[in-house]
Amino acid sequence: MVPVAPMGVAGSGPAVAAAAQAAAQAAAEDAEADAGEAAAGTARPATGDDLTRIKGVGPKLAALLHENGVTGFAQIANWTDADVEAIDARLGRFEGRILRDDWRTQARFLAAGDTAGYEAQFGKL
Repeated sequence: MVPVAPMGVAGSGPAVAAAAQAAAQAAAEDAEADAGEAAAGTARPATGDDLTRIKGVGPKLAALLHENGVTGFAQIANWTDADVEAIDARLGRFEGRILRDDWRTQARFLAAGDTAGYEAQFGKL
């Protein structure tokens, strides 16, 4: 016996199945991309870190970093020299701060939760 579809939704089965399959494929692709970013050390935290904890980063600069996809200490800690150049070029009047304030080292301490190490090198948080 074939189930009877409620009025108004007859024939919608193939469309619903196609939509579900597309959603599943998109989710799988997102998961694969996240795994690739994590392997490369560039994964962004879901909520992000408080980038203003890095000395030299205030609210305006933190907002600018967020606009450029930078949301976490781990991202900054894993920047290559090429990454630094690329991000620095987008910082406008804040250009040069990354190297001058040694954000990568600060971010390594903060990502690791090493407050004592951070404060020994950069002063009180």
